[in-house]
Amino acid sequence: MTSGLPALLLYVTPGCGLCGPFRERLAAFAAARGVAVQVRDLLGEDAATRLRHRYDVPVLLAGGEVLARHRWDAAAEQAVEAWLTGHGHC
Repeated sequence: MTSGLPALLLYVTPGCGLCGPFRERLAAFAAARGVAVQVRDLLGEDAATRLRHRYDVPVLLAGGEVLARHRWDAAAEQAVEAWLTGHGHC
């Protein structure tokens, strides 16, 4: 089940050593809260998006707002929880 919220958007790149662990932990977190996550390869995006986030993968966005980058840690989890709460989820 997913909420009416926009999906969280996770940009990753091939060969990114941080992306796999971030993606796995985010998937478990999102599934427990019924939130959709869209995963996209940053290299397949337009030039402006690639340039904006090139040093930040993995980078997690919601509604265009960067919530977390590089590692899924307590700060990342708190940022997503705050975003969800602020958007009427939970």
